[in-house]
Amino acid sequence: MRGGDLFRFQKRYSLIQYRVGEIIIQNTPKYSWIILLFLVLVAMINQIDKIIIGLVSVPLMKELHLSPSQWGLVGSSFYLIFTLTSILLGGMADSKNTKKMFIWLSWIWLTVQFATPFVTSLSLLVLTRMILGAGEGPAAAVVTAMLGKWFPKERHGISYATVLFGTMIGPAIASPLLISL
Repeated sequence: MRGGDLFRFQKRYSLIQYRVGEIIIQNTPKYSWIILLFLVLVAMINQIDKIIIGLVSVPLMKELHLSPSQWGLVGSSFYLIFTLTSILLGGMADSKNTKKMFIWLSWIWLTVQFATPFVTSLSLLVLTRMILGAGEGPAAAVVTAMLGKWFPKERHGISYATVLFGTMIGPAIASPLLISL
């Protein structure tokens, strides 16, 4: 291919790509974009809670008289249940009603988040972290299944990448704000 031919090929190819992208966006229901925005906000908040526990670790350890090994148990309890439920319940995301699963997981997550500041012992803290892990564990699989249902196949990558953006930008924004408090 000569230089001029290559330029014409690239110009034609980019026009085809543009039109395909235009069709995909036009064929994506507007409600899908609202759902995506909601899921990005949820992803931001979901990651912020993981930062908060780290920021309050020293004062909380002092208040509850916890040793570093006991604090390690608190962290491990969250991630153990998080991992188990992500496999056990996450596998159900494609076959069950993802909307109901998402609502239940969000309800568990929010309830435990609001209860956590009121814990008075190591056992209650471990229990709340385990329940929180159970609520958060399957979230990635449920969100992926939801995006697969609401977006055309050609938009799966960008929709999931947008949710992942929320998981990264949430902590980036929240960390400086929370530290300044």
